[in-house]
Amino acid sequence: MTKYLKEITGAALLDSNVLVYAVNAKSDFHGEALQVYNQLELGLFKGIVAHQNVLEATRVLTHGKYKETLSPSVALERMAPVLSLCRIVHPGYHSWRIVSELITKYDLKSNMVFDAYLVATMLTNDIHRVVTFNSTDFELFSEEGIEVIVPTLRE
Repeated sequence: MTKYLKEITGAALLDSNVLVYAVNAKSDFHGEALQVYNQLELGLFKGIVAHQNVLEATRVLTHGKYKETLSPSVALERMAPVLSLCRIVHPGYHSWRIVSELITKYDLKSNMVFDAYLVATMLTNDIHRVVTFNSTDFELFSEEGIEVIVPTLRE
């Protein structure tokens, strides 16, 4: 039986894991990530990626402990088709203030600091939706107006 990804509409930021899974054919979520890419190609939604996402995905794809380790140039080359369909955003002037407030408000530590920085970048760029395979990282920020979209399959 064929399974299809629920349709994504509007505009949404692609989390780093979507980029990694789209590139890494050995990933358990490769099929779902490719369907996100297909929706971008068809123009069903407007994809957005932050500089931070590209750097995080490059780090994962080039790290030796993962299923398929790529050279930096190959990792960037493989992400290029997805990135070419997305608007690339960067932190704004107020991102530091916002991330500082989030870290304090939620008492964030460790990797959650980077998720807060991505949320601050999103808010600075008036982005309120994120497509991710790791919903727990962003559900904390629902009070800040962040909507989490998990690209799960349906029949």
